[in-house]
Formats: sequence, C-alpha cells, structure tokens
Amino acid sequence: GTVLNALYQAGGPSERGSFRLVRVMRGGQRVATLDLYDYLLGGGSQDAIRLESGDVVFVPPAGDRVTLEGRVLRPAIYEMKGTQGLRELIAMAGGLQPDAYTGRANIERILPPEQRQPGGRDRTVLDVDLNAALSPGASAVPLEPNDRIRILGINQPVRNRVLVRGNVWQPGSIAVTPGMRLSG
Repeated sequence: GTVLNALYQAGGPSERGSFRLVRVMRGGQRVATLDLYDYLLGGGSQDAIRLESGDVVFVPPAGDRVTLEGRVLRPAIYEMKGTQGLRELIAMAGGLQPDAYTGRANIERILPPEQRQPGGRDRTVLDVDLNAALSPGASAVPLEPNDRIRILGINQPVRNRVLVRGNVWQPGSIAVTPGMRLSG
C-alpha cells in the first residue's frame, strides 16, 4: 500500500490534522514528509512512497490556517506553510473567478493580545489593492493565522442596456447603440 491508501482507509486527516506535514516513520526514523496539497491541488505524485510492514503514518496537528471566501474558484480554509502570502493563497484556491473585483480585497484579522483594547474590538480589517498584490514582482502581502480573506465581486450594473418589461412581445435586456430612439 501507499501513504494515500493508508490515509484513505483511515478516513483522511481529521479537521484538526495537518495536510502539509504528513510524516512516514520507519523504525523510529522519518523517511518522508508529504504535503498533501501538492497532490490535492496539483495532482503531484505523492503515491510513490510505498509503505512497509511496521511503518507509521503520522498526521500532526494542523499549522496556521486562513479562511478564503468570495470570488475565487475554491473558497475554503487553507493551511499555510512558511511565508506563503496572499498571492500563494489565491493560487492554491485555483485563482480568481471572472467576476472578481481586483481593486480591493479585505483581510479581517484578530489583533495580537498586546494590541487589544477594552471594549471588545479585537479585530481589524485591512484593505488590499488586489491588482498590485498579484502583479509580478510585487512585494508579498503577509497573512497571519486565522485571517479571513474576502475577495469581492464586481458591481451588478451593466453598461449600454435598457430593460424592457410589461406587455411587449420580447421583454428583456436590449443593447443601446448611439442614436437609438424609443418609438411606439
């Protein structure tokens, strides 16, 4: 069997388990560390590690996590690794949806204990220029454990259209062209 077979048979990592640091122990020594995100998000071949009799597959507690919601392909709770920032998080989520607003994203952050004040306002919101953050060569937007990132959608209004409703043969959206007039 393989590591993935063993994890599948065990029901996978629990809600509290790490997907990034799964260890294979053999004779008390670590022989491999797997990042299941490589397999789950990119199809990497983590299946190459074959288990031997007596091996232990150890799933430690999950590391730092952030929540990504809104106009991305895979909104979810992601376990971050190392110095990964906003750009890497959006890549893990499969990228932005076509109707994502790239002018601004929100990061809701829990303040560290030393920055909290009486009155219960222990969270803050940061606005990020998403265009700038995702452009090549831009400095990384760091994320903190338990951040909640919201990728907003574009506004609903549509240019150059009128809506025709009521007692007409073909109600709906009509494109407005220069010089167009209403006649009855």
